[in-house]
This record gives sequence, structure tokens and C-alpha cells, in this order.
Amino acid sequence: MVATAFGGNLTGYNETPSTLSTTGNGRFDLLIDEGRDEVHWQLSYADLESAVTQAHIHLGRPATSGGVSVFFCTNLGNGPAGTQACPPALRPSAGRSLRPT
Repeated sequence: MVATAFGGNLTGYNETPSTLSTTGNGRFDLLIDEGRDEVHWQLSYADLESAVTQAHIHLGRPATSGGVSVFFCTNLGNGPAGTQACPPALRPSAGRSLRPT
């Protein structure tokens, strides 16, 4: 298997151009399996202060929000066709995982 893994912890301080003061946190892991032409991902989040509205990736220069390049989920109806709804957060510290459908 020829695969490349990426991952990172998520905090409000990763937001640009302004940082957010929040207890919310998460983790995103990505595995690109070139041998099978597949991409596998998992998004987990916990300790949110409000309802989940959407999860996506912006691509932009450092300290600048670029356009949304990938939608994982949305509860706002603004994602591309087939975008799944974001599941509600569980109790604080329990976390929630989201995988592709």
C-alpha cells in the first residue's frame, strides 16, 4: 500500500484572520491511499460552546482565509450537492467523530 497520512489538532486559534477564544477543539486525520485511488478521513470534535454549523477546509495564504475548498458537513444548506449534515456534538469532552458517508 502506498499511502500518505496527514493529521492535526484543531483549536479556535487556528482560525484566520482573527483567532477565536473557545473551549472547542478537534482533530482531523487524512490518509491518501494512492495504490487504491482512495482518500480516507476522520474529523472529531469536542467541548463546543454552540451547535455545529459546518466543517470545511479553506485554502489560502498564511493568516488569510481563502475560499472553501472542501466541505465535510453543513447544517446551513450551503454545501455542494451530496454534502452530509453535521451530527450534533455530544456532551463536553465526549467528542464526536464524522466520517464520509
